[in-house]
Amino acid sequence: MGNRHAAIVAEYERRTPRSKAALERARKTIPGALVQGSRHYAPYPIVIASGEGSRITDVDGNTYVDYFQAATAQFLGHAHPAILEAVRRQIP
Repeated sequence: MGNRHAAIVAEYERRTPRSKAALERARKTIPGALVQGSRHYAPYPIVIASGEGSRITDVDGNTYVDYFQAATAQFLGHAHPAILEAVRRQIP
């Protein structure tokens, strides 16, 4: 399992260098460098750039199904058009 694990970590690091760099920047100002610790994976978490519906995209351009969807996105998904419109109406 050691070699397989090392290969998985190496592939993760190859796919997510911008997430790693963002985490290093965040460590300078955010305690623990995470806003939501439940999404932390070794060797470092991905950093989300955007979300739509059930999918999220990290700063490296990788898209994932968001199985964690916090309470704010749990029922309607990320960036639901009706929610975005309601927020826009509140902005002067």
